[in-house]
Amino acid sequence: RLRQPELLDDELASKLSTVLPRTSRVPDHWRPMHGDLSPWNLRRGRDGSFLIDWEDATWGPPRADRVYFSITGHAALGGPAPSWGPADDEAREYWRAVITARSGGDEDSATQERLLTILG
Repeated sequence: RLRQPELLDDELASKLSTVLPRTSRVPDHWRPMHGDLSPWNLRRGRDGSFLIDWEDATWGPPRADRVYFSITGHAALGGPAPSWGPADDEAREYWRAVITARSGGDEDSATQERLLTILG
């Protein structure tokens, strides 16, 4: 269960660090992340909001979940266009690489292209 949206990164990292193995190939500053944090993976219940769909949980650069949530929300729901700062650069590059790798011939290729455009 998620309590405060502004604490999302820290809460996810704290919970996932106990169950995700950290290999020697993971950069020291990377954090555990959900890996598919998107509006459709959040559910609201009587006791708060819940995050589902954990099979993509992994280690990634700081702010990676926030960046992905921003681009998917904008692409799918017309949410506000993301405003990027220097703290987002590594996460944006991470998602460019991930999305590009999964785009080949996929039925969601138009969505993937839209995500890449939003990333800039």
